[in-house]
Amino acid sequence: VVKDIIIYNEIANFTKTFASLINHGVFITDSMEILSRITTNEIYKEIIDKTLVNLGKGDTISMAFKGEWAIPIVAYEMLVTGETTGQLGQMMEKVAHHFQDLHKTVIDQMKSLIEPIMILFLGVIVGIILITIIKIIRRIIMEILYIIIFFIFGSLMGSFLTVIGLRLPKNENFTTTHSHCDSCGHILKLYEMIPIISYVLQKGRCRYCKTKI
Repeated sequence: VVKDIIIYNEIANFTKTFASLINHGVFITDSMEILSRITTNEIYKEIIDKTLVNLGKGDTISMAFKGEWAIPIVAYEMLVTGETTGQLGQMMEKVAHHFQDLHKTVIDQMKSLIEPIMILFLGVIVGIILITIIKIIRRIIMEILYIIIFFIFGSLMGSFLTVIGLRLPKNENFTTTHSHCDSCGHILKLYEMIPIISYVLQKGRCRYCKTKI
């Protein structure tokens, strides 16, 4: 397909320029010399140089083009027809239009083939990125959960050990005795014994006697 695109483009450019030169009265040999100078493709440059040599021997243009793989049969036959009928310029114009249409058709076909592949490729890339992001977010969330769990566990253990440390010197049973304020003796409710949070909300004081905890 790539080879066809290059050939169609080169033939279209060559015949379009050749037709323009011929139709404006430029001699065939001069036209070929101009084409040789402006052609960047080495294969077609070699064919044009071969044509100049053949013209110098008195041969036709088509003799140099015959059997060349880079010259499509349609272009060669129309060149022969143009030489035979004396309408070389008009024939080259038709060849140019024909291969311009072929070039456009092949490009459009490649676009229609490449677009789904590109969409699929981009979809895979986006999918990989999303999966990577989800994994990172999941890892961060799990780390945060572990921190929260350890924080809660540590707060509970710290609160429990504090209770033990306060009650042992007083010979109080820390398993049966209800938690209470040491100053007013008020029995604390469950929401008043949440480690750290209750302390912060109550500003470090008993809700009832306002004594500093």
